[in-house]
Amino acid sequence: MKKIIMTEGRHIDYKVEENCIIFGDDDLMLNLKNREMNEKVVIDICTDINGFLVVGTASGNRYAAQIEIPARIYTDEQAVPFNIDNCTISLWGLEE
Repeated sequence: MKKIIMTEGRHIDYKVEENCIIFGDDDLMLNLKNREMNEKVVIDICTDINGFLVVGTASGNRYAAQIEIPARIYTDEQAVPFNIDNCTISLWGLEE
C-alpha cells in the first residue's frame, strides 16, 4: 500500500493484513477487496468529537486517514485479482 503524509504529527496506527486494513488497537477494520468497484473508491476515516474512529465525514470531527482504491481493471472481460498494493493511504497528523 502506498502512503502519503498529508500533515506532520502523530499519525493513526494501522496495519495491513491480506486485503484488510486495521486501524488503532483493532478499533476499525475494512476489507478493501470488498469495496473495490468499477470506478475509484475513496474512503474517509475520521475521529469524532470523542476521539473514536468513524468512516465518513458525516459524524467525523477531524480527518485521520483517507484510502483510495483504484478502479477495478479488466483484461479480456475478466477482472484482474485485487491487489492491496495498488491502494493508497493518506495520513493526517492527529492532535494530542
